[in-house]
Amino acid sequence: MERLDGNEERRKSPRSLMDLPLEYRVLNAPFAHGGIVANGSEEGLLIYSVKDMPVGTKLDIVVLFPKGYELRTLS
Repeated sequence: MERLDGNEERRKSPRSLMDLPLEYRVLNAPFAHGGIVANGSEEGLLIYSVKDMPVGTKLDIVVLFPKGYELRTLS
């Protein structure tokens, strides 16, 4: 993956674009929230969520991905 300005990507793990729904819950919190996985790598996910949260917040995440007409989970 290269940047538009011509500099090579310096990440250890390349990012892969995704567009998958997810459900997340802040650890030890009672309610789950929805979001979208925008991209990911071996080291993490970039998600768009309905709630603001500080970087480093510990989450319990379930990523949903389509399989035919069903939704399967990756947790």
